[in-house]
Amino acid sequence: MKLTEQDINKLKKIGLITSTYPSKKIIEDLELDTVDLNKIFKYITHVDSTEKIEQWLSEEPGPTPPGPTPESEPLTFNIKSNGYINWICMVENGATIEYSKNDGDWISITATIPDQQTYKGTTIDVESGDVVKFRGDNPRYASIEDETPMVYGAFDFSTCEYDLSGNILSLINSTNYENITTLTYENTYAFMMLFESSPVVDASKLVLPATTLANSCYRQMFNICTSLTTAPELPATTLADSCYYDMFRGCTALTIAPKFSATTLADYCCVSMFEGCTSLTTAPELPATTLANYCYQNMFYGCTSLTTAPELPATTLTNYCYDNMFYGCISLNRITCLATDITATGCTSYWVKNVHADGIFIKNASMSTSSWGSGDSRIPTGWTVQSA
Repeated sequence: MKLTEQDINKLKKIGLITSTYPSKKIIEDLELDTVDLNKIFKYITHVDSTEKIEQWLSEEPGPTPPGPTPESEPLTFNIKSNGYINWICMVENGATIEYSKNDGDWISITATIPDQQTYKGTTIDVESGDVVKFRGDNPRYASIEDETPMVYGAFDFSTCEYDLSGNILSLINSTNYENITTLTYENTYAFMMLFESSPVVDASKLVLPATTLANSCYRQMFNICTSLTTAPELPATTLADSCYYDMFRGCTALTIAPKFSATTLADYCCVSMFEGCTSLTTAPELPATTLANYCYQNMFYGCTSLTTAPELPATTLTNYCYDNMFYGCISLNRITCLATDITATGCTSYWVKNVHADGIFIKNASMSTSSWGSGDSRIPTGWTVQSA
């Protein structure tokens, strides 16, 4: 008879199973009888008397120890269909990382330039139900040189459907990723294009824990992931230049935007972030009251299912901050914008071109309708104007 889960919990309660002593699997492999004290005593060498074993047998089991937190788990692919995980690069010397499939040994792989016909690089064959974890020690997986993206490692063009969970930062620090809260200059372009054109479905359990970001760190991360239905939360409060640029662009199955916590913006931080997300019905709240140049340019361009814009609380606009922001949102019929200074260059240029013909525009009470004006770059023509 093997040890039961209740027996295992008893052993844990009195310290007979710890991180440095036998795991449940090892004990079960020994096929220990629950009352076979001699075998237990012989194997668990740090026990210096049988009194502890007898104590264990007589005690009620303690609470089940808490499982790992999402932040403590490395980046994980939960495989939903047969195929392969693709690990590619656009340069001669691709990034090397490690993976473990179904809690097996860690195996090193290096990204390779994909075949021009099949887009196949270094691959990991997987089946539905497999769990594949990743870790690495590379400060970034891409860069831009002479305006050309240079990818050192990405999962682009994988053929298996998968959900994502775990901590993305396990790719830049294989052992201490749980303690990282800030991305620095060396993490510029860290995860650019990491999952581009890949069949990821649910990324809601993926953890992006850094609260201060680096330039372009998540740029094009899920670009053209047409199977993506759920995105990860975005807890960062301090953004960096182009950090979310094109992050979910072309994710045509995405219906609800992720929680957005940023209060300190940066130039180009959210350019085209949700552009072409044609199924998006719910936009994220945008709490920042101080804007940056080009911060929300093209942010919801072509989101044809979006009906209500996020409230825009900033009173002073900046150069091109809302440029093309809602261009082509043909279902959009409600905007709340509390701006009182709209004199910055291009701040609302074509921001409401081709929105719904009828709608409600809610403005700051101290800003007159005539000061706004109407048209594709002001209040949509034909809309009802109200004051907040």
